[in-house]
Amino acid sequence: MLAVFEQSIGRPPPELSLPQAGIQKKEAKTREEIAESFKTWKQDSTFYHLFNGNFMAFSHGNENPLQPRSIVVMDDVFCIFSGALDNTFDLRKHYGLSRQATEAMIMVEAYKVLRDRAPYPPDQVIKELEGKFAFILFDSKASTLFLAR
Repeated sequence: MLAVFEQSIGRPPPELSLPQAGIQKKEAKTREEIAESFKTWKQDSTFYHLFNGNFMAFSHGNENPLQPRSIVVMDDVFCIFSGALDNTFDLRKHYGLSRQATEAMIMVEAYKVLRDRAPYPPDQVIKELEGKFAFILFDSKASTLFLAR
């Protein structure tokens, strides 16, 4: 999974530059260069180009069948999900989703419900999840980036 956004949406963690490891900080790559590098490395990758040169991408290469990757776009909310939830049945029931709803669809619906109707922040979504997973969720209307692992 890869998501590249302008700094007004999300800042990279300081660990990416690794100055404490003695690694020379190279000149920062542009978003286009990052995209080309990922396409070269993962030729089967799927890209979602968003506004202002932002993008999200993922690949099914080396995918563990027990922890599949999926992507969904619902109501201007983009979600890439990797892994598996142990409580999908309960979450589908709680959010009124069909049996065919994927983990990515559950994440988008849970985020939207908490964002729109609840008095608590969207990170409340994490407390309801059981399993081994990671996701990148981007709400393009609110320019909100939400990540968890």
